Amino acid sequence: MDTWCNRNPDGRGGQGRIRVYFTATACGQRLPAGVTLPAVITDGEQTSVPFVVYATAQAASSKSVSIRTGRLNYVTSTVPLSAYALNTPGDATLKNLSVQGPVHVAGHLTLSGTVTLQGPVSVADCAFVTAGCQGEGGVTLGVGAAKFTPGAMVPSPTALCTDAACLIGGPLNSRASGDVPVAALVVSHGKGPKVCNGAAPQCVGDTVTFAPFSAVKLGVEGGGSEQIQLCNASTCQTYLASVVDGNTTLNQLNADGSGVPLSSNWDGIMRTTGDVTLSPLKVNQPSVAVNLSVATTGVLTVNGEITDAASNCAEVACVDGNTPGILGLISDARVTVLNAARLHASVVAPILSYSSDLTLLGSVSAQLSGTGNVRIQHDPRLAVPHEYQATAVPLLPPAVRMVNVALD
Repeated sequence: MDTWCNRNPDGRGGQGRIRVYFTATACGQRLPAGVTLPAVITDGEQTSVPFVVYATAQAASSKSVSIRTGRLNYVTSTVPLSAYALNTPGDATLKNLSVQGPVHVAGHLTLSGTVTLQGPVSVADCAFVTAGCQGEGGVTLGVGAAKFTPGAMVPSPTALCTDAACLIGGPLNSRASGDVPVAALVVSHGKGPKVCNGAAPQCVGDTVTFAPFSAVKLGVEGGGSEQIQLCNASTCQTYLASVVDGNTTLNQLNADGSGVPLSSNWDGIMRTTGDVTLSPLKVNQPSVAVNLSVATTGVLTVNGEITDAASNCAEVACVDGNTPGILGLISDARVTVLNAARLHASVVAPILSYSSDLTLLGSVSAQLSGTGNVRIQHDPRLAVPHEYQATAVPLLPPAVRMVNVALD
């Protein structure tokens, strides 16, 4: 951190200085007497690096010294797209939005209107300049407002923060004036998703090829099994999926109620081409009890509320990585939500569109397009270090991600 050596903490031309130690020396100076750096902690894919902030401020006749210790935490491994509450490919303008969980924009981020982001926020330069990604990674507060680069929104010569309220601080809110508190705004260098190809544990399972379908209905049976109806223009076929010893079994149901086993280790993916409509089998009741994904090349329309059986997912009880019941909605074109105020799913598409207020528990990797107010709450099962994911959700390549600063 020698680039910080000449930083002026108060921004008023005083004699204050700041040093940040990640090793025994910084700016050619040893650690202050009595201060030591603990060991770097590596726990699987997570790394925690200790640091010491040494800041001085010179008044007219006195000099004050502040010493704080903390840790810089980050993940370097491959993670699913769903590890972010909101991931937007390309430049993004966010408005009428509340997000609880990490946010990443692979382009320039503009905040407009009422936007509250409660969690780490990261931006990155465009991997390739396209019509939808013209900018370098940065942040603009309000359409037409001055642009802020990430470095300008963390401790700087004119805005030093060394206390917990600033470094860890509350939500980033576009309505705030003056200094904007940021939980951890850093540049991420991921260059795009890598499709899950069966090598990762989350992808293991048997592929089942279904007849082409244009409608899907999902419902939860009394014993916790998943009832699935796949329909085309003329017929519907019913299936029953259950979790047995950690694997998902799939049976095709005949008209007489008998079942034909299709797989004892189904990967949970229902793939097709063309436009598809997804709806609940039973209105106002849970629709998802096992790990499932609907994937199509066309528009995927959600008509009605789709929720999972683990309805306590907003609580800490949902963090158990073995809890089943996460739905993936994957479209090469668009996911459109109709007649629904709630949706529990991991959405992966170029665009997520909606026409009314929507609360989404899960994750979104898409550009947002709609007229309502949206609240995205990250399903804690999807978060690092759990990284439970809906099957077929793409993976991001290894990079430094999920950076946060914690002060002791």
